[in-house]
Amino acid sequence: LGIKKVIVPRLATALSAWGMLRSNIVVNQMRTYIASSDAYDLAHLKRLFKEMKQAAGEAFGKDRDLTSKSMEDISYNYYVDMHYKGETHEITVPLPDTNGEVSEENIQAAINAFHKAHESLHTFSNCEATVFFMNFKLEMIVKTQKPDRVLLPHSGEDATHAIRTRRPVFFEEAGDFVDTVIYDGPQIRCGNMMKGPCVIEEPATTIVIYPNQSARLMAHDYYEI
Repeated sequence: LGIKKVIVPRLATALSAWGMLRSNIVVNQMRTYIASSDAYDLAHLKRLFKEMKQAAGEAFGKDRDLTSKSMEDISYNYYVDMHYKGETHEITVPLPDTNGEVSEENIQAAINAFHKAHESLHTFSNCEATVFFMNFKLEMIVKTQKPDRVLLPHSGEDATHAIRTRRPVFFEEAGDFVDTVIYDGPQIRCGNMMKGPCVIEEPATTIVIYPNQSARLMAHDYYEI
């Protein structure tokens, strides 16, 4: 594919679990309200967002105690799906809020953002045209405590101490089996450089470094090929 740099997590088989531990909790709510930019009910829209906030809190509270979280740990993002008349696909843009309330000015800011997004995606926009609303969305983000991430100390480029063995490995680039260095992954230290062709054997991941490639273990415990 011609990719010039590939990142391989050392614990690749648990990357999704690590991502879950490092992620915030997000609860999404959506309500359909079809209206135009020149004829909409702002009071109704405010009621929709109030309803969505309550529903998001209840959805989160099914598994966790929302009251145990301080308000600083919870934030809300607002979005709206819009389109021009006759279009069958909407564009989602942020809908600004003022202290948790949506105002006429916020709606106009979202409309301006829609025009810009439409031009960016479709090469044109019509700022004089009426815009149609389809869906209004609320995203509740609950910040979570993250596990500490310890940076590995740098140990230089020499990786000869991590060589486990050598064996023939077939590489299509060479058109034959090549006498190849096999590295013991757990013995590799931050900064160590492995030049291809070689193979790095981690307990749960086998990484093939092809001819004319090189791999280095980085401080965040991933290989950069």
